[in-house]
Amino acid sequence: MVKANEKIAKRIAHNQAFDGYAAWRMLKDINSEIFSLERNKSAVPFELVRLRWLIVRARELRKASEDNKRARPSLVPRLPIEPQAADEFDAFEFVDRYRALGGRRIAWVMGERITLGPTDSDTPEARELWLRIWSPSAPTVRNAISEALLVRGRF
Repeated sequence: MVKANEKIAKRIAHNQAFDGYAAWRMLKDINSEIFSLERNKSAVPFELVRLRWLIVRARELRKASEDNKRARPSLVPRLPIEPQAADEFDAFEFVDRYRALGGRRIAWVMGERITLGPTDSDTPEARELWLRIWSPSAPTVRNAISEALLVRGRF
């Protein structure tokens, strides 16, 4: 499980949609929720603690990556960014579009696997997007989408 968590944190850290402000805001929201649960003497869900660890670790990895870039400036000129290839599918962007269209599917961890919950409350647009992307996708893309759903949390 530790290796899987580290892998997820690295993917989050290298995602362009997950900027510094989004990471800070998400961590602040998670900390507020944990504080609220502790103040009410309620149990803190393990998934919330795990999500907090993932965000903290992703921020650490991103900071280390930025520090390395500053320490060794590249002498190679930057080339224009090419369109994403199929193997560079941005799962966070897909999940954000799915949520914006009214998608309500959630993910949770069961043992070593991320499980997706079925939903009948998606809007027709979100359902169409989900079926168009999910059905023909390779297992690696499906895993990336599942991880992104887990990180993004509930709606």
